[in-house]
Amino acid sequence: MEINVDTTSPEIEELNYEIDRRRVEFDISITEDVDIEYMDENDKRPRWRSFCRNCDSYERMKTFTRGEHDLLIRAMDKATNTDERRISFQIN
Repeated sequence: MEINVDTTSPEIEELNYEIDRRRVEFDISITEDVDIEYMDENDKRPRWRSFCRNCDSYERMKTFTRGEHDLLIRAMDKATNTDERRISFQIN
């Protein structure tokens, strides 16, 4: 019996975002199918929130409250290998 262990971390190849008032349009590309999550470290109680499950890209808009946002974006594969990026932006 052969066991294959996934030790290769996914890579966030592209992470772009554009702010339109309170909405932020994200364009994220990953090297493999992953769960893409984010945590706003400026929330009163920061926690992981889902962008998408089992996907290799994410192109959508999210609405944020006014103020400063420091997001940690994480791509995690089924073997829990991860890649993370940080972005910061201000919503007026």
